[in-house]
Amino acid sequence: MPAGNGGVHFMETIDMNNDGNLAITEDTTCSLPWGNYRGGVTEMPSLGITSNDAIYCSFMALAEYPAADTTIWKQTHRHIFMTCKAAGSNSWMYPLDIIPSQAVGGDGEFQEGAFPSMARKVDDFAYVVYQRDAAPGTSLATAGTCDQINNNLNPSDIVFAKVDAVTLMGVSKINNNDVFVGQNFPNPVNGTTTFNVSLKKASSILVEVTDVVGKVIYTETIAAGVAGSQTITLNTNNWQSGVYFYSVTAGAQKVTKQMIVN
Repeated sequence: MPAGNGGVHFMETIDMNNDGNLAITEDTTCSLPWGNYRGGVTEMPSLGITSNDAIYCSFMALAEYPAADTTIWKQTHRHIFMTCKAAGSNSWMYPLDIIPSQAVGGDGEFQEGAFPSMARKVDDFAYVVYQRDAAPGTSLATAGTCDQINNNLNPSDIVFAKVDAVTLMGVSKINNNDVFVGQNFPNPVNGTTTFNVSLKKASSILVEVTDVVGKVIYTETIAAGVAGSQTITLNTNNWQSGVYFYSVTAGAQKVTKQMIVN
């Protein structure tokens, strides 16, 4: 959307795996593939500023799968994102999804985040509150719609988030990378789990799983990794319960994620 009144367009819904498409649900059960807040898919920005004039911005936007699951509610979730720019700079950092995933002890894959509001003063941290619940949209939607049915009597709460301002300023753009690795699902896992790997260009792929002491328990080489997205499946039936790390190496780049086996 063009910026009006001399404004500068600097943010939009994020293509998190940089494949040129938004991986959102194509299920037609609901009238909209996401919750209806009577606005755009990227909205509700608020700003904070530091004493040295760095600017921070929170907003809500669609969370591309696998950051958020779409199968339960037949709609794509929204999450709360934060970005920032240094004083005097025209370059905004790549947005950070501040809703914690299961890998770090949260349940972000199954949460809707909405109505973010950031404190105007940013110090060592950026402070934001937002509403959290399970289903996309609100119960105030038109009667009989997915939004109204799924949110009616569905509990919600208000979350206070404190994000390290220095860390956020140092987030580099994901589209500088040639490989993107999604979070495995389900996680925790008992049996099989999958995750997506997206490559900018064709390359062989090395998948490696290690335990918490660094012992390699699984390796797989995909010699003909193609450009675009592909799904990797892991069978954990014979693994001990605990925390594991799965790594994907493609070319000179290596990405590591954490998973939990029950």
